[in-house]
Amino acid sequence: MTAIAPARTLPTIDQGTHQRADAGKGGVEIGWRVDQHGSQLLQRLGGPASGQEGRPTIPPSDPTPVDQRRYDASDLYGATGKPSAADIQQDRLGDCFFIATAGAVANESPERIQDAISYNEETGNFSVKLYDGKDWVDVEVTQAEIQDNIDRGGGSRLDNGDADAPIWPAVMETAYAKLRGGTLDKGYEELNKGGKARDAMETLTGSRGDDISSGMVSLLGEKFVENQIRQALEDGRPVTLSTDPEKTCNWLQGVLGCQDAPQDGLADNHVYVVESIYTNDSGDVMVRLRNPWQQNSAGSVGEDTAANSDSAFIEVKLSDIVRDGGFEYFNIGPQ
Repeated sequence: MTAIAPARTLPTIDQGTHQRADAGKGGVEIGWRVDQHGSQLLQRLGGPASGQEGRPTIPPSDPTPVDQRRYDASDLYGATGKPSAADIQQDRLGDCFFIATAGAVANESPERIQDAISYNEETGNFSVKLYDGKDWVDVEVTQAEIQDNIDRGGGSRLDNGDADAPIWPAVMETAYAKLRGGTLDKGYEELNKGGKARDAMETLTGSRGDDISSGMVSLLGEKFVENQIRQALEDGRPVTLSTDPEKTCNWLQGVLGCQDAPQDGLADNHVYVVESIYTNDSGDVMVRLRNPWQQNSAGSVGEDTAANSDSAFIEVKLSDIVRDGGFEYFNIGPQ
């Protein structure tokens, strides 16, 4: 796309994190871009770049002894031979922003995941290529580190009773922890602080993608959002949804007649994989989402609506998503 006007930064606004953690503040950056469909307004909620000089040093990895090599390249993607969002399952680590984004990329651009991960038969270790905001970095992952990720309740299904599940989420999440912290303990500590889906998108693809924020919805309307998401998925671009808590009233506002916003059935401060968008028989625009927890029960997400169930998927009206403050942004990754 060709830029026709410089972006500008507006006053900072509060931004939620994406897994039970507090975040800092970032600016709102608005710029005009032109593509084959004509001019469109793109807004980015800008936080710190995901990679900077001074990135933690990753210690070198020793080869895995032959008798300790449980996994190889054939274990990465399961019977289908391709990664998908069905392979992820976030458990005890607070990095929905990364796991959901990895699932979205796997759905729409599986070759990106496949090209990023390789197996070295000589060392018995895996290598993952990730972007640190400046350069592509090869991060080595040992067999012991994969088991460590499983033991921590990481983002694969390997610790959920499926010993033959694809291992690529565990390999990639381990590499991401090392990229963030240098050592695993420091890296997982960073992941548990939460983060932004746009930064995870950059780590995986080299691009932060394009955000559709609540401000854009107010300015351009729901039809614009629908068209952007629909076109992105048709073009094979990964899409995630980041949520905020719905608006609530304090006691004084309640006395004055204020009522809490209705629940939308989605977990607050969380990131979902956008699987599809469609119009139902009633004319409602519905967004089909995958929770990286692989369930959407009322007890797990903290909201009780007709849409909540034990299914990995939840379908919510687009109008319900973007109303009443429960929406932070959609992130659309590169094709």
